[in-house]
Amino acid sequence: MSTRSGLRRLASACGVIEEYIDAFGQKRVASDDVLEATLSAMGVDASSEAKAERALAELAERRALIEPVRVAAPGRPASRANVRLPTAGTTQVEWEAELTTEGGDRRECGGTAATRGAAATLIVSPATDLDVGYHRLRIRVRSSGSRSWQEGEQALLVTPELPLATAAFGFGIHANLYTVRSRRNLGFGNLGDLRYLLEWAGRLGATFVAISPVHALSNRGDGICPYFPLSRLFGNPLYLDVLEIPEWKTCRKAQAIVSSPGFSAEAERLRAGSHIEHEQVERLLGPVFSLLHREFQGACAREQERAHAYEDFRRRNGRELEDFAAFVALGEYLDGAGRGERGDWRTWPAEYQRPDSEAVRRFAETRRERIELECFLQFELERQLAALPAVADRCGLDVGVIGDLAVGSAAGGADTWAFGDLFARDTSIGAPPDAFCPQGQDWRLAPMLPRRLREGGWRLWRAMVRRALVGMGGLRIDHAIGLERLYWVAGDPERGAYVRMPAELLLAVLAIEARRAGAVLIAEDLGTVPEGLRGRLADWGLLRTQVLYFERDEAGAFRSSDDYAADALVTANTHDLPTLAGFWSGRDMDEQLADDRDRRRAALRERLAEEGVVPRAWQPQNHGELCAAVHTFLGRTPGRLVGVSLDDLGGETTAVNVPGTTAETGANWKRRMKRSLEELAGDASVPAALGELPRRRARPGRT
Repeated sequence: MSTRSGLRRLASACGVIEEYIDAFGQKRVASDDVLEATLSAMGVDASSEAKAERALAELAERRALIEPVRVAAPGRPASRANVRLPTAGTTQVEWEAELTTEGGDRRECGGTAATRGAAATLIVSPATDLDVGYHRLRIRVRSSGSRSWQEGEQALLVTPELPLATAAFGFGIHANLYTVRSRRNLGFGNLGDLRYLLEWAGRLGATFVAISPVHALSNRGDGICPYFPLSRLFGNPLYLDVLEIPEWKTCRKAQAIVSSPGFSAEAERLRAGSHIEHEQVERLLGPVFSLLHREFQGACAREQERAHAYEDFRRRNGRELEDFAAFVALGEYLDGAGRGERGDWRTWPAEYQRPDSEAVRRFAETRRERIELECFLQFELERQLAALPAVADRCGLDVGVIGDLAVGSAAGGADTWAFGDLFARDTSIGAPPDAFCPQGQDWRLAPMLPRRLREGGWRLWRAMVRRALVGMGGLRIDHAIGLERLYWVAGDPERGAYVRMPAELLLAVLAIEARRAGAVLIAEDLGTVPEGLRGRLADWGLLRTQVLYFERDEAGAFRSSDDYAADALVTANTHDLPTLAGFWSGRDMDEQLADDRDRRRAALRERLAEEGVVPRAWQPQNHGELCAAVHTFLGRTPGRLVGVSLDDLGGETTAVNVPGTTAETGANWKRRMKRSLEELAGDASVPAALGELPRRRARPGRT
């Protein structure tokens, strides 16, 4: 523990957690240099005791009359506003308040209030019957007899009372969409494949299809990971179904390119490959996208409805879209000129490292066509995503598509370029050492600054959540532990520090946006979880995640199906874990646990036998039997949702990601499925691999 009192108090005031219990049950204490580095990433200089004390004084001076944001959760009156006074020398204050609702209505009130030291509580009566949403409260306060008013403004978030999670029930298919093989894609699974998957899932009796994030990526190097996004505000155009872009039907030039011998040969090569070639897929689609955009520009005069929809999209996304498109265009240009990496603005010349620079403005003028193309692609991506609920409804999927929101944005990506003052610098999100990665992990994702989130940065979080929910009936929150605390790494991942996040604020935004979208929320709450967090997430209506492989007691025995939680999504594995075939055959790359494989298989067999799913001496004769037994077991748990991996239905033996390795040292995020969607959907043995799930998790009206 630090012997520097000022440093410790400053760290605590800024939300830095000095000590924690790690995955091995050991207490870890942040050293002085780790505390200093973490504070420095927040823009706070604590390199000496004098500077730490000065920073503490500045924090005290910065305290506003009223907190910049407040959450009115169920049971907490929205009308009770606490204000801070500069001195404790008065016993009563006069106050005036103006409340502006999200819909634009204005309400005013005022009065007097007794003080308690340097604070007072005001009862703002117009705030007693507010709708769920985002409202604004302005307060003016002065000491009785004083002529001078103090003013403050607060965002007031009113959250819904009942979670939607209680309405979710059934089973569904989890798919790493980009890995899907089909006759129609170009070696990268797209939204056309997702529609096909929804139709097939509906025939199987499923209620949802869960997919990996569709965030914007650099599609180069290790920028192919769906959890390493350039932006969580916009998407990856590789997911577009070209044949569903309206201009495809009339664009003869685009059709000619796609039917040309050269395009056809490359498309067949990419389709046949065992691994995704992101850059080649992007290069193949580029000319087609450009031609379709030009066709769109020419058609806007005739197609008024589509033109108006595009104008509305541009208006809603405003500066955020313009900056993102400029980032993409600028990255391509600088990368091609050998002046920087396309996905990392930190490698660019200094004059291009801010979106508001004169150099960026001039570039945007000269590369207007490329910027407009990116805006068009994002518009079309949103349109295709927004059409998914209609497909899900037609196919009888009660929940629909469950999307995925990554825990952060790439440190050198578009989000940090456009909103740099909201993100910490020279640090990244990671994970402390655990059994899977004893050296710890550095994910190279930039954390948002807790103080800036409270001061207005929460609106960026709202935009990210809102975009992630487009077309979705549910949303998985990756590394949901990060809603409460994030592990910041400023060097060696073994020597990081946890930082508290404004959990209530982040959860309030999630609750409001999910309610408006009619979506269920799922917390990926695996790993080292702070005590009580799962209960707090459940209070906000988030389902927890339970994975078969992790549900074992201290002796190594798999837990009974009755021991699973009701408010949970239950799965056998995740994209970071061995597939069922890999687990059973030992081809899971888990070399550290190689000697334990027989014991793990025996333990699973014992649990399945105890549940009456299989005989005592059972040995699966094929992969389908293994899947059927496991899925039957999962179906007997109380969990509201059960997820079945498409990789397991397809018999894949390797996971798409092995934590602790990179895209350069292995095949992470590149491995394609061996069997196509069409082949799986036409295989009569695949439904049997679901075991009892369709019967036990039947939708209403189905048997």
